[in-house]
Formats: sequence, structure tokens, C-alpha cells
Amino acid sequence: NSSGKALGMMNILPPARLILTGQESTKPSAVPISRGASSKHRVYTPEDLDLLTWVSCLSATGMSVSDMRRYIGNGALGAEAALEQIELLKAQQEQLAVEAKSIALRRRYVALKIDYWEAVHVGDESRAAQLSDEARSLADDLKKTKKQ
Repeated sequence: NSSGKALGMMNILPPARLILTGQESTKPSAVPISRGASSKHRVYTPEDLDLLTWVSCLSATGMSVSDMRRYIGNGALGAEAALEQIELLKAQQEQLAVEAKSIALRRRYVALKIDYWEAVHVGDESRAAQLSDEARSLADDLKKTKKQ
């Protein structure tokens, strides 16, 4: 119905979490999620569901809670906050690029180790030694990415 949906099983946010909204002011305010009169389930308006979806998507990118709060709060400010929104998203994009590089290195390391053990299995000692050296070098690169 248009007045809200009782979603007792919705676990995007913990029950005690407050939703940030931009209620007709320039500052976001915390508004508790309402409860159904008879069922006592949380009741979400369509706007609440949109906000929860945005929070869920931002969370899925790995964005910090404080950055999500800033992003959601800025949403009510529109064009006035556009540059900060871009800044937040570019920072997240950079973080994801770092994570992608790390994952690519780990995948390459695992592939080298598979190739190494295949060479060991077939008795190709020179290939195994070469792959071992490559894996050792890549392991050093992996250590460097963990320190960043």
C-alpha cells in the first residue's frame, strides 16, 4: 500500500539503526523507522525503501558508514553538494581500483601455484623452479599491496 509496507524480515539495517533523511532543511536529520500499530513490525514508506536501497548499494561498494552518511545527507542539498558527492564517489572508485589490483595479484599468485604443482606432478623440475621464482616475486608485490 502507499502508506508503507510492513517488512518484518527486512534486514538491510539493524532494527536500532536510524535512517538519515533530508527533511526540508539543509541538514540531514535522524528519523526513527516507524512501527505498525498492531504487528509492531517496522513500516517502511516508499521513500524509506528508496533510501535503504541506496544505503545498501553504497555499502556493497565498501563505502564507510561515515561517508554513506555524508553522501545521503548531501543528497537533499542537490547541486549545492554535487562537488562533494563527486569527491566521495571518486574516493570510493579509487579504493575499489586498489582492491581490484590486489585481487588480480592474488588470482595471478594462485594461478602460478597451480601451474607450479602441475609442473611438480609431471616431473618438470625446471618449470617448477621458474614458477616458484615468479610466485616468490609476486608474493613480494602482494605484501606491498597489503601495506597500502
